[in-house]
Amino acid sequence: MNSESKIKRILIAGGSGLIGRQLIQSLHNDAEIRILSRSRRPIEGAKVYYWNPDQNEIDPESLYNVDVIINLSGENIGLSRWTKSRKEALLSSRIRPIQCLVKSLEELQLRPKLIIQASAIGIYGSRKGELLTEESSLKGGDFVTELNTQWEIESKTLLPFCDRLVIIRTGLVLSAQGGIWPELMMSSPFRILTWFGRGEQVFSWIHIEDVGRAVRYLIEKNDLSEVVNLCAPGSLTQQELMHTIGRVLDKFYLYLGIPEFLLRIIIGKRTALLFEDQKVYPEKLLQHGFEFKYNNAEEAIKAITESIK
Repeated sequence: MNSESKIKRILIAGGSGLIGRQLIQSLHNDAEIRILSRSRRPIEGAKVYYWNPDQNEIDPESLYNVDVIINLSGENIGLSRWTKSRKEALLSSRIRPIQCLVKSLEELQLRPKLIIQASAIGIYGSRKGELLTEESSLKGGDFVTELNTQWEIESKTLLPFCDRLVIIRTGLVLSAQGGIWPELMMSSPFRILTWFGRGEQVFSWIHIEDVGRAVRYLIEKNDLSEVVNLCAPGSLTQQELMHTIGRVLDKFYLYLGIPEFLLRIIIGKRTALLFEDQKVYPEKLLQHGFEFKYNNAEEAIKAITESIK
């Protein structure tokens, strides 16, 4: 950590997930890491504090003398069918943690230097042929867009309780430990790699290591605020991604497109996630001098496959 940033204590909500674990690994040598969790199970490299945002319960000790709060809370949107109750749960899992933090910071009269609040590139909606930067307009219309829009509206209630608020719109995370990688490789044992429909949808992705590096950069760069796209500059179509995987693995694969009607039968309305076309560009990070370790998917996939060996 840059000594000029003077960051000594970082509190992470949602720290037990894929991104949270990466942040602990990236930051724990330079700052005291605290984790907010419903479970008091120990986490290596961090001190765990209890909270239950649904009940507005939080251990106040977790917040004292904290310089940075990183809120990653929010249930996985792709795990189960979007019933009415599931949609309500997805929204609540994003809104209630923010409300709990706001209430606690206000009551304790605390003001961290920085709050980094999670969001997702799903807020842009499916925008075929457009290059999407932080300055791009937002268009509502589907559940994913509206969910992320409400999430970011609520996120802005944190602004009066910190010196700087950064909302990170994260792309599809490539990691050997989770993210979208296991789903991409589901059929690979049968020497089959698949995409959805015609596979022309653009995927905007980021390697998990660059997530950690970018968050660290946001902590150190005091002039970065508001919305920041967290995705690599080298977005590509689903077809291109799967062919890149096959090329890196250097094996023979049969490439198949899964018809949209079949996906709708199997997973229902969540099919929309698989057909989102979003060419998202990390304009702010690049303009401020951040250098991605993995600019293109081939480099990222090589790193993943080598870590699995």
